[in-house]
Amino acid sequence: MASELSRTLDEIVAQVGPTLRTAGFRKRGRTYNRTISPGFVHVVNFQLGRVIAPFDTLQIRGRGPNPYAYFAVNLGVFVAEAWRLESSRFGPEGPPIDDKKWISESDCQLRRRLSRPQDNRSVLRRFVGRRNGGESWPLGDASTVARLTTAITTDGFGWLARYPDRTALLAELEGRPPSSHETCGIGGPDHLLAVRMHLASGNTARAQAIFTDYVLHRRAHLGAEPHLGGHLERLSEYADEVGLSFPN
Repeated sequence: MASELSRTLDEIVAQVGPTLRTAGFRKRGRTYNRTISPGFVHVVNFQLGRVIAPFDTLQIRGRGPNPYAYFAVNLGVFVAEAWRLESSRFGPEGPPIDDKKWISESDCQLRRRLSRPQDNRSVLRRFVGRRNGGESWPLGDASTVARLTTAITTDGFGWLARYPDRTALLAELEGRPPSSHETCGIGGPDHLLAVRMHLASGNTARAQAIFTDYVLHRRAHLGAEPHLGGHLERLSEYADEVGLSFPN
């Protein structure tokens, strides 16, 4: 049986749903997909944290409002060819061939969390913060639906509108500094996404140039950031997998 928190979130999703459907999104569970072009998909996802008794109700007996009665709204942009070329997808026979039929937020190469308004303004976060911080929305607040709808149509749709196609995305990725995560957020380094997109389109020379620049930049910071050693080792393996040269 679904908890009160789960039922409440489903009610909120149902009320916000018409706004997303009008914008061209389709729904499955608590996730919405909007296919912009084959293999290029915008994603909106509503996420409820782990719910365990006695914190599975809006009010906790003898304690008052549940301090964990929050949910998150995640945004993403999915690029099928880049998804296939992510290092974690490789098996004995290489990357998967078939396109995914439905996209989860965790599949996306660009990932953001839509925050509730703070000081009359809403922001998009690159990284996930505390569950009851600015990135989370209260389930028991009567104003949540109205405020969330506004945040989705302004900040959420505004962010997604920056990526109407692969060309616009690549232009932004390549304009970032080598170590940037500003575009991809928790999806990974911006330049490595550009590498995968160029590889998939057959532009191997451009992919190699960006990859070399990224590796040399990371190597230059190895002394100050020893953890980059493991990252560089994995990049060397990845270069072998996809046919790139790893710079000496």
